[in-house]
Amino acid sequence: MYSSPTRAPGSVAAKTLRKTGLMDKDTTMRDVSSGSRQGGRKVGRKLTSRPRPADAILGNSRTSLSTRPGPKTVSGATAIRGASSRMAVDIERRRAVARPSQSRNSVANWKEVVESRYDGQAQMLNLSNLVDDPIVKKYSLSPPGHGGTGTEAAVIFKLAQKLSPPPTKLDLSNNNLSPEHLSRLSHYLRDIQALSLVNNQLKTWRDLDNLSSTKSKNKGFSRLTELMLTGNPLQQSQANKIDNYKSEVTRRIPTVTLLDGQQIARIAFDVPTDTAGAQPVPAPSATTFPFEMLGTVMHGGISTELVGNFLMKYFELFDHNRPALIGAYNESCTFSVSANTNIPDRARIQGLQRKFPNQSKLSWGDWLDTPTGGSRNLTRTREWSKHDNRIRVGNQQVIEGISELPRTLHDLASSGNFVLDAMVVPHGNSPAMLLNIHGQFVEKPCDGLRSFDRTMILLPAEIANPGAKQAGWDLVILSDQLTVRAFSSSEVWKVGPMVVQPDAKRKEDAPAAAAIVPATSTPTPVLPPRMYAIPPHHQAELMQLPEAQQGLVAEFCQMTNLTPAVSVDCLGRTQGDVPMALAMVEAAKPSLGPQSFMQAQPQA
Repeated sequence: MYSSPTRAPGSVAAKTLRKTGLMDKDTTMRDVSSGSRQGGRKVGRKLTSRPRPADAILGNSRTSLSTRPGPKTVSGATAIRGASSRMAVDIERRRAVARPSQSRNSVANWKEVVESRYDGQAQMLNLSNLVDDPIVKKYSLSPPGHGGTGTEAAVIFKLAQKLSPPPTKLDLSNNNLSPEHLSRLSHYLRDIQALSLVNNQLKTWRDLDNLSSTKSKNKGFSRLTELMLTGNPLQQSQANKIDNYKSEVTRRIPTVTLLDGQQIARIAFDVPTDTAGAQPVPAPSATTFPFEMLGTVMHGGISTELVGNFLMKYFELFDHNRPALIGAYNESCTFSVSANTNIPDRARIQGLQRKFPNQSKLSWGDWLDTPTGGSRNLTRTREWSKHDNRIRVGNQQVIEGISELPRTLHDLASSGNFVLDAMVVPHGNSPAMLLNIHGQFVEKPCDGLRSFDRTMILLPAEIANPGAKQAGWDLVILSDQLTVRAFSSSEVWKVGPMVVQPDAKRKEDAPAAAAIVPATSTPTPVLPPRMYAIPPHHQAELMQLPEAQQGLVAEFCQMTNLTPAVSVDCLGRTQGDVPMALAMVEAAKPSLGPQSFMQAQPQA
């Protein structure tokens, strides 16, 4: 135990004093002069502090550490070495164990508060304005929102959970509560049916996530039908957006039918609930629908030539000069666009998104949001304000809206890419035309394919706008609704039997799926839409060009009827300037021989 065999200082003197009776036998001799050693062991030295330069500047005098008040120690000749500080800690520890727990008292006090405010007959727990509760003041408790944290709130909710019968109505109004205090509310009181959070501190939609059952199966209220949020900053900020306010609340808590005292309208269906005698529905065995696809149909004697001429002019300007379409729209017309980003089942089964090389370059961003509007898909747009703001009213706004959409190219030369339905409908005292168009277009500049549906209501120009008639428009648009979809092949409106949509997950549907997607050992070359109007013997020439050039050259071939080789030469001389190339062709046309133009069949 000693670092040296030397005897401890003072041991001889101690024996002498004991023999002479001047010192008790059980007394230990101490060196009081230095206090540095006792019984050969080092005892704590007197601690002093070094002066700091800052103390000299500020005029502060630091007190020696040994003079600081410390734990009460045991003094006297019977002191045990090194035991003073440990003894003080042990004493405090024993006192803490012997002292009643403050947390237990707090839980008992909160239990008294909860029980005093519960109406068991009505199953109503009134915890409003807790800061003024007499019992809270009596025990000096800190209620949640007034010094109390989420832990105190969780204790209160857990105590409420143990009430019998369990509460179904809860009033937490006027408590200055924040989301932190409500984080465990639905965990302990999940079956609450009516909840008042009037005059608290819920500020954002995220603050309602603790009440939402859509975020997690084990979170949120499952039976909450009545909710009061008046007086919260969130509710006050939505004062002019009532429809959006109701929509956002019910989206998070779908069971709510009464919000801030106002009934929320629901669409209900009469569905029989007695399923005792229900029989399983057999899987359909038919491979086609009972009716065949008819293709383009003009009802009521509508002129095919009239509609065809209008659409040819309309889509030509839509692709190349949209501001010039202002004469085609009535002064009070409406326009909206809706983007459906889901891939159709048929296209997914056929793998069309992988079959066409440019599909991966497409993006929905420019359709969903534009500088002054965007998609008005009612199933995807949650904000009711967008439903109104994204309808263009008047021909000026319509032109502004369609000019913000991505550039397109409709291959009008291929009639198989489009199908029309037209019928006569009443419009005031005069008849109007309802026109449905289904087709596809190429989105520029990536050259990806998209499908679209367009519904228009048109009037004769002489009735709706005589000025449009003078501008060359026989029909004027009163309403225009454009729906843009992921690409699906034109076989969906192919004339003849309509094939039942195959399901690739079912083995019995495999033959039907194989019939739609022919299995080939080598992939079939994919042609840009413009190429389908090119004679087959010239398509091979186009396919040898770089992919980036194929679309432009094919379009130039259609415009001039020149062969791909001559078209490439013309475009190359003008560095891709189409108007300049067209002017050059027009000037040189008398000197061009027959071999420069495309022929229906190769010459012998």
